[in-house]
Amino acid sequence: MHQTAISSSAEISKCSECGKEFNNSLSLRRHKKYVHFENAKLRKCDFCGKMFSRPGLLKHHYLIHTGEKPYECEFCQKRFNHKSTLVKHVKIHETGIISSVEIHKCSECGKEYRSSSALGKHKKSHFGNDKVHKCDLCGKMFSQSSDLKQHYMIHSGEKPFQCEICEKWFNRKSALVKHRKIHGNGIPSSVQVRKCSECGKEFKSHVGLWKHEKTHIGNAKDYKCDVCNKTFAESSGLKQHYLIHTGEKPFQCETCGKRFNKKSSLVVHTKIHVKGLSSPVGVRKCSECGEEFKTSYGLWKHKRTHMKFQSS
Repeated sequence: MHQTAISSSAEISKCSECGKEFNNSLSLRRHKKYVHFENAKLRKCDFCGKMFSRPGLLKHHYLIHTGEKPYECEFCQKRFNHKSTLVKHVKIHETGIISSVEIHKCSECGKEYRSSSALGKHKKSHFGNDKVHKCDLCGKMFSQSSDLKQHYMIHSGEKPFQCEICEKWFNRKSALVKHRKIHGNGIPSSVQVRKCSECGKEFKSHVGLWKHEKTHIGNAKDYKCDVCNKTFAESSGLKQHYLIHTGEKPFQCETCGKRFNKKSSLVVHTKIHVKGLSSPVGVRKCSECGEEFKTSYGLWKHKRTHMKFQSS
């Protein structure tokens, strides 16, 4: 009985760009298209410059920059920016890996939650639909104005909380607190350190060191804030600082009406409209006096003035 001899010399297709080998020409063509973008129409990310061959990939990539996590676990409410990550996560519930976790069940609809706080938030949805604060950019609803304000930072790109060690910025204080733990008692050894020759203070970036060194040059902070006594080396820095105390936000987005106290914040925010990450916003009219607003949040704040007037 003779066995059929299988040829060990299968046709090998080699990529001319990187030398990677494939056992068929179809795999090679796919590799060239999606890795080297051969004959592909490239789409560029405005935030980091990364290139993509398909619009769907670029749209998905934007979630990294916006911080959005649209996929939520129905068991524990943990959120993810990739559907595949959610699918992988759900398996730990289905296989009973965390079966010891106490389940909190809604008495109204039977939906289950991992934490009592998540259940409490959910229960509010059964009582008068109290989520009255709506995001004009994505339509998400919130029961508290503070939650909406925090949410807006995802769209605007604002990051008001800065790490004093590496100067990285965050849009949430909780994220900054979590980040600080990676530093421990100081700057990680993997980070290139810039040391001030005057006082020895260390910085991660050249910009941070440069700003600091200016304070040593003839005690250059000559511009003092009359409100909090903070000093600045340049008059422009003091002028910008005053906006914090006055609450002024002179830079307004012409698409959605949101205002900013820094032009740089407006520039970052505007990108979400340019690339269609949010749809144009229409006009909201007050039914009491006819005054018009570009955002539902602005209209809601205005309507409160009518309510106060009526109750007085």
